[in-house]
Amino acid sequence: MTEIQCQDLEIGIYNYCIDYATEHQIPLCWSCDLFKELYIAKTKSLYANLNSKYSIKNKRLMKRLKENEFMPHELAMYRPENIYPEVWKGIIDRELLRTKAAYEPQATAMTDRYTCGKCKKNKCSYYELQTRSADEPMTMFINCLHCGHRWKM
Repeated sequence: MTEIQCQDLEIGIYNYCIDYATEHQIPLCWSCDLFKELYIAKTKSLYANLNSKYSIKNKRLMKRLKENEFMPHELAMYRPENIYPEVWKGIIDRELLRTKAAYEPQATAMTDRYTCGKCKKNKCSYYELQTRSADEPMTMFINCLHCGHRWKM
């Protein structure tokens, strides 16, 4: 990096710290330890990403900076997934799959074996879960598909 690029990066780090401190009601002065820690942490983070010898091993970031993909001062405002997209893509994809699986309706077994105590219909879905010790039978959670009543056996 040239000296001008380094100065531009430092300006970006300082501006990031001012924005963050303003948003979180941190005093904007060098005598405030929290403000200094914020500045130092951001500087170390960017240095570790720019220096390919660090454990982060973000080899493309310096190349992207040299190719003028972004200005040095913009780098300080980037989120981690923009600084090192190769690593974060996998993390984000796994998190999306987990979130999707958590909120998607699960396929459950349906039966007419159980009668709802509320509406007296036999349309029910159920699933079994081991809620007690292993030597006891599994607990069956039953849901009436007609009225939505839930119970367990």
